[in-house]
Amino acid sequence: MPPKAKDIARKLAPSFYTKYMSYVLRIEALEKALITLSTDDLWKPDSDEGFNGQEGRRRIVDRLFKSCRFKSVVETGTWIGSTTGYLSHHYQVPVHTCELSRVFQAVAMKRLRNLPGVHFHLGNSAAILPGVLKNETHREPLFFYLDAHWQEELPLESEINTIAGAVGDWVALVDDFEVPGDDGYGFDDYGPGKRLTLEDFQNAFSRNHLGVFFPTIPSATETGRSRGYALLASQGKMTEILRGLPDIKESNVS
Repeated sequence: MPPKAKDIARKLAPSFYTKYMSYVLRIEALEKALITLSTDDLWKPDSDEGFNGQEGRRRIVDRLFKSCRFKSVVETGTWIGSTTGYLSHHYQVPVHTCELSRVFQAVAMKRLRNLPGVHFHLGNSAAILPGVLKNETHREPLFFYLDAHWQEELPLESEINTIAGAVGDWVALVDDFEVPGDDGYGFDDYGPGKRLTLEDFQNAFSRNHLGVFFPTIPSATETGRSRGYALLASQGKMTEILRGLPDIKESNVS
């Protein structure tokens, strides 16, 4: 659909536009998965795909792991396993990853077959998380990579409520989140009430007493796809550690 036609459809028929874009994005994601599988069916340690190819984001995550000493990772939204592979290989901790699509999970399982520390879970992340956390809380602190949001599926608030209610010390990176003050970072916008923004999720963050941080690395200097993200931290030790790290700043959500 040409850009002008997209703008007209968004304004005159928002529900149609949302469904149309949902189909387009799903087809593009499937196409990417099939191309990856046919040309490079094994994830390689030197791959730069993890975390959308964003070097600045990877530096921040590296500092988080060195400072917080996470003992386990839980990821929601495996897709084709690029970030999953990065987390497992670089940090040598168990990685539990949840995926809603059987097709994407099958692609990821084939690509990551040489990484025995990756544990795959199929289904809605909101339903799977309680069972995963029941067996992982003894490994605190935990690192979460939350990337299961996709058009009609927006489990982020449920994920946050579950994590905050079950885990003591933890940090989560929420992918595709708006970075306040830097519109060069892309973020997911599925319409009113379904935007990954501080405005839409401030109440959920505040209700769970979370520390909320955003990158200060300018999008203009970031590599890869330059997708926005937020860092959430449990109060106490984890929030204090993040306050001392460079390239991120805390946001007041009270």
